[in-house]
Amino acid sequence: MSKPEASKLTKSTASINPALPVALSDATMKCLEEGKQLRSSPFLKKIQHRLLELEIELQASRGEEPEGAVGAMSHTSHNLAHEVRILKEHCNCLSPIGRLPLEVLTKIFALLTSNAIDGWMMTRKHPIIPLTHVCRDWRASALQCPPLWSDLTYLTPRVMELAFNRSGNDPLEITFIAGKHRFTDVHRKALSQTGRLLSVGIEAKSKHALREYVSCFSRSAPILEDLSLKSGTELGRWTLPDGLLKGGTPSLKDLSLIRTGIPWSKIPVSSQLTHLTLNEWDMMTLGAETEAVLAFLKQTPLLQYLNLSSSLPYDALCYEPSDSSLIVTLPALQEMRLHELSSTLMEFLPFLRIPATTKVKLAFADDSEAFGVIDVEAIGMVLGTLKWIQGGSGAAGSRMVTKFHFSGWFLDEDDDDFEDEEVLYASFWFGEDPDPGLELTIARDESVNVDKLLAAFRWRLDFSSLHSFTLSDTGAPSSSKFAVSAFAWRIVFGQLPLLRTVELNRSWPTEFILATHPTLLEKLGVGSGFPALTTIVWEEIDWCEVVEESDEGELAGCALQAGFLVDFLADRPEPQVELHIRGCLGFSRKDFAQVQAIVPELKIQWDGFCD
Repeated sequence: MSKPEASKLTKSTASINPALPVALSDATMKCLEEGKQLRSSPFLKKIQHRLLELEIELQASRGEEPEGAVGAMSHTSHNLAHEVRILKEHCNCLSPIGRLPLEVLTKIFALLTSNAIDGWMMTRKHPIIPLTHVCRDWRASALQCPPLWSDLTYLTPRVMELAFNRSGNDPLEITFIAGKHRFTDVHRKALSQTGRLLSVGIEAKSKHALREYVSCFSRSAPILEDLSLKSGTELGRWTLPDGLLKGGTPSLKDLSLIRTGIPWSKIPVSSQLTHLTLNEWDMMTLGAETEAVLAFLKQTPLLQYLNLSSSLPYDALCYEPSDSSLIVTLPALQEMRLHELSSTLMEFLPFLRIPATTKVKLAFADDSEAFGVIDVEAIGMVLGTLKWIQGGSGAAGSRMVTKFHFSGWFLDEDDDDFEDEEVLYASFWFGEDPDPGLELTIARDESVNVDKLLAAFRWRLDFSSLHSFTLSDTGAPSSSKFAVSAFAWRIVFGQLPLLRTVELNRSWPTEFILATHPTLLEKLGVGSGFPALTTIVWEEIDWCEVVEESDEGELAGCALQAGFLVDFLADRPEPQVELHIRGCLGFSRKDFAQVQAIVPELKIQWDGFCD
């Protein structure tokens, strides 16, 4: 056994409570003395053997008849129990966790704290407190390590005050959510120590309440890296408290302001900023000016993520993008999300220069008298502007829209903040993908012209590298409207050299089936279509409604519809095409058998759903 371990054992023995002056037996003393000369494993075996002997003696003493010797028996039991305790303390000292250096043990505690955050939120107890109850050494280690107490998130007022007092002068992390927590004097005291603030997240029910919470922000915050402020849905400009982070935030890396109404000229800025999110919802609240926005962005050369909603300037049209002094270059930008009026986007984007590899998501928030009408011309113009601002290297020419979502309602699976707003909403991703695929999601509306939308994409973008196309219809299928016409299928997708997968999700399939049939190809004067096609997916299509009028005016059933496609698949050269049928209403086992009978060698995967 090493000298440090032996020294630790000696100290442990010497630390016996002096109020219990109990002499150890010769056997126990011999065990401990011999152990100082042994390595840990043999010593542990000696201790365990001695513990077994003491347990036998203890049981024997308890089984003796008192006969006036109650005091002697009690004394013997007490002595034996004391020896057991001393030996177990030595066992603990020799355990692997007990021999860890203090700095390693506290590091483990810190990792446990971060991993226990979910349970922490539920119990409202500080996760370090249970660790302090394990043993004396663990308690001493935890209490002597201020960083373990510096996160004041999700605590009750009493525990928060305890943690704040134990945090010493270490950097603080604070999260406050109105309704879940009660704002206390400890919050005010902690937030007023701006020199210690490392991360701050505050969510208030109103701008007035938010003003109160941050009124203690004063002076500079030299080490603040993460700042998130969010208020309720009330409208109106927010009056700033005097001296909000006066002196700056030179270390700020992540800034999120949701419905705060803070003007661009007053927003804390840092040359270290990498993530910026501004969401005002009400476009008239911020009243941003172009010069203020550009001046802010020019100070963020390291910006990697930019998310702006209703936060862009309203007067960009008054400035000339040809003025080089106004141009903002963001060389590190990896992702940009903009949710604005299409006119605002077209006016502001020319002032930006971003890498050709930046992933872009644009969402239009245009009010429309003809509810649900997509402004295809505006989309085309914005796509053209994006290609222009992403550098003239030519790389942007190979880029494409990888996801498009249109709805008559605000409905965005990537952002829970937008729900149930009756305005036009159209958004799309524009970015690189090693396996590029276009996803088009349309809320069924008689005014939607998907053919024009695809034409706008095809005119502005190069689809030649497209590997997959998914068309989803969030509404019920209609027998009078097709999401994509047979002509558009052939012209836009039919000759793509790399298109391997076509997936139709609740989207009318008849026109696609027509587009794949040789008779239509002959009419269009084109050769074999879809040369790289290997997989066709039909998902959640109501085959009870999928019909086609023949020359005699009769209606063809779902099996014949599928058989019509199978004719095309059977005549195709390599590669072999697989047909996947998932969750399709009305497609029965009989239909599946008929399709298999037409072309037995065709690979068909059906999930058996036939409700």
